[in-house]
Amino acid sequence: MLAEGLNVFRLELPEHLQGKSLIESEIRERTGCSVIAIQREVDGKDTHLVHLEPTEVLSADDELVLIGTIESEETFLKTYVNPPM
Repeated sequence: MLAEGLNVFRLELPEHLQGKSLIESEIRERTGCSVIAIQREVDGKDTHLVHLEPTEVLSADDELVLIGTIESEETFLKTYVNPPM
């Protein structure tokens, strides 16, 4: 826990977000979570991108580092990882 009620968590990029920009993904608007970093392999090395522009395009092997409440994390999981059928 980072601060009272906030958690930092990491998740592999859900497949259907590949190729979308952060703004197109609507993560914050739909879940309340904020992407604070992206772990990405660059030139064969794992790199953390932390100064993200809304136009940053998400790549297949990205891992998202997010911050949010427990409720917003659950909403992220329901919306992007395990959406209802």
